[in-house]
Amino acid sequence: MELKGKTILVTGATGFIGRRLVERLVEEEGANVRALARSAEKATKFKQELSPLSVEVVIGDLSNLESLKNAAQGCQIIFHCAAWASDRGTREDFFKANVTGTKNIVDAAISTKCQKFILVSSISVYGFEPKDGTDETFAYDPTSGFYSETKVESEKVVKVAMEKEKLPAVIIRPGSVYGPRSGAWTLRPIKAIKDGKMFLIAGGKG
Repeated sequence: MELKGKTILVTGATGFIGRRLVERLVEEEGANVRALARSAEKATKFKQELSPLSVEVVIGDLSNLESLKNAAQGCQIIFHCAAWASDRGTREDFFKANVTGTKNIVDAAISTKCQKFILVSSISVYGFEPKDGTDETFAYDPTSGFYSETKVESEKVVKVAMEKEKLPAVIIRPGSVYGPRSGAWTLRPIKAIKDGKMFLIAGGKG
């Protein structure tokens, strides 16, 4: 699908993946991006950090369907990147953000006749240690906590909408993601490899 000139809504736009996606869509694809932020404070900060890129920022919450319908109005494409991905939180926290939130943005996409919906899921739907060669034909194995469990459920929400409502959707499952603004735990090993200083603890047997 040609993205130039399309109006694209990105949820989770202030997050690690979402922010870089927004930048790429504007800089390289020529899209008109509408970024979802949970508060006016986050919206203001986000616009300042992305300046001089031209990005429309709207206030909305995944728990508020009407705010999502307003945000999605006039958008041809929706990238749903928002998720509760913290190491901490209750099952209710994860379920509210990752399952109920996905249900709401899917409903908004359907009601506004979105032409393409992209769910950014996770390789964690296959468990803590996916087998070599794992692909989309493998069965779910959400054994690595509330995050993987609710990511599976969020995918099911989208699949139901695809089947029953004919929502034109795609589900992607990134693995370990790194890039601009990565944490030190990602950058330090890469820098060490680049500098030829990478080492294995206990010779790789530890």
